[in-house]
Amino acid sequence: VPTAKDIYEEGDYKYTYNKGDTDTFGTNWSVQVIDKSKETYETIITSVAGKPVTHMFYTYGNCVNLVEAPAIPNGIVSMECAFINCSKLDITPNIPDTVVNLSEAFENCTLLTTIQNIPKNAVNLYKAFAGCSNISEINIIIPKSADCISMTFYNCTNLTGTIEIHTNTVNDLSWCFKGTTKSIRLTGSSTRLDELAATSSKGNVTVAQ
Repeated sequence: VPTAKDIYEEGDYKYTYNKGDTDTFGTNWSVQVIDKSKETYETIITSVAGKPVTHMFYTYGNCVNLVEAPAIPNGIVSMECAFINCSKLDITPNIPDTVVNLSEAFENCTLLTTIQNIPKNAVNLYKAFAGCSNISEINIIIPKSADCISMTFYNCTNLTGTIEIHTNTVNDLSWCFKGTTKSIRLTGSSTRLDELAATSSKGNVTVAQ
């Protein structure tokens, strides 16, 4: 049975058990790459010694040569800062519905053009795609579970398309679309769509009638 701060290395990764700061690393295994200079990486394993791998805090953060994101396994709960500053990444991986925290997950991925999905149980989307200035045409859904969508698309200057939003429980939507300039259309069952559209001061974000 693993104990706090145990370390296990396999393939491209170092896994740490109950590292401390449970909000960031959880109480099970968290994972980071060993060598940040590579272009591609193996898939993360789902468990070590019978305990799940759940947290990807900064797993690929500052991997500036990364060109293709490995598959994200089911069971991952948090991807906080997982791909932050991966400046050559152009498409997000498919994110499993076990993930609830995408805070800063893809921030400043400046070549990112495509968001494959937002998991249906996502809660924290703070700055998830902030600074991703090459994201262009999208058609995505922000689920009912979302609680924080502050600065989610901050300075996504090429962002355009339709975003379907269903959350009514959001506590923080500040600056969600601040810094966007192109036409973005909001649909969905959320009662906060007008507030969200107003987070861009340029009139480019509109609510479908």
